[in-house]
This record gives sequence, structure tokens and C-alpha cells, in this order.
Amino acid sequence: MLLTEHNAIQNSGNGIAVADLEWKLEYANPAVRRMWGYENADDLIGVDVRVLLSDRELTEEMTRAVTQDHQTWVGETKGKRKDGVDFDVQISVTGNRNADGELVGTVFSFVDISDRKRAEEALKDSERQRVMLESLGAACHHLGQPATVLLANLGIMQKHVEGPGNDLIKELIDGSIEAAERLGEILHRLNAVNEYKTTQYLETQDGSDSVENRILQI
Repeated sequence: MLLTEHNAIQNSGNGIAVADLEWKLEYANPAVRRMWGYENADDLIGVDVRVLLSDRELTEEMTRAVTQDHQTWVGETKGKRKDGVDFDVQISVTGNRNADGELVGTVFSFVDISDRKRAEEALKDSERQRVMLESLGAACHHLGQPATVLLANLGIMQKHVEGPGNDLIKELIDGSIEAAERLGEILHRLNAVNEYKTTQYLETQDGSDSVENRILQI
């Protein structure tokens, strides 16, 4: 039975580790080694498991839940691989007790959820794209009619200012017609957008590229 359990843990796709009361690893199966990019699982022995995680505040919450509240803690955070690269990991940690019920350490289960997180983010991006494109379509629809009316009215006004003494007014009307036609072109291009992308609007001295400094790319 012990051999069967050992083989199951060794071959598990989930990372399984055991730490002492100081949170230093006493055992880590091959899945833990692969997740954190170590060549040998033995290289993890003696490592403080909290060093493997990026969120210090969350590790303090985890420690408190297990050692003080005597509860199983389950959550998601960022793991930090040996090469310094972060990845998404789900953690379940519970107290390890001896036959007398005394807390002698902790038992961890790790699941690499990077693929799931990427899929969730891709789904969010897709939904954002859909909402943005629908909003653009609605905006073009609502702006198109008044732009057409404006252009038509300017055309009528242009016909009524022919003659001497109206040069300035005619010039203003011509400029307004040109601007209205330009607005129509922009609305047409916006209505044809099928992918929501932004581009930098102004060059900044410090080279920053904030959200406020970006406009829709059409």
C-alpha cells in the first residue's frame, strides 16, 4: 500500500510537497520540480516554500490560516520559477499532524493553471472586442444621421450666399462642409472596423504610453 501511494504521488501531474513547521520543504514530487524549473527534486529540499511564491501578503494569509486558524487554505497566486519567470499556480495547503494530533508541518498541493488563465484572458479580450465593436457600430449609427442633416443644411446655405459681400460666410460654410464630409469618412471607416486596436496619439518626453494617450486605430 505504501509503495502504491508513493508511486501515485511520484507520478501525479499535480505538485505535492511536504514542509516542516518553518515552511522548509522536506519532500517535493517531480511535478513540483517541473513547475519551478529545477533539475532535481532534491534541490528543493530545505527551501522555504514561501520563497517559491511571489505574493508575500498572500503567503502570510496562508501561514495564518494553517498554523493559527487550523484550516485548509486554498487559493491562486503567482509562482516564481528558478529562472525568475512567474507563472499562475493554484495552491491547497493543510496542516500535517502526527498520531497525537500535533501540528508537525504542512502538506501542499500545486496545480499549474497558466493555460487556464491564458484561456480566461483570451475570452475576456474577445468579449471586450465584441463590446467595443458593438459600441462603435451603435455610435456610427447615432452620429451618421445628424452628420447627414448637417451636410445637407450646409449645402442649402451655400446656395443662398452666392453673390457679392458674402465671401467670409461662404468661406466658413465651405470649411464646414469639408469638415462634415471628413466626419462622414471617419464614421464610414469606424463602421468598417473589425478589430479593436489603439495607437499612441502624442509623443511624450518620457516615452510613456498611458491609456489616456491612446486613440482608436482606424
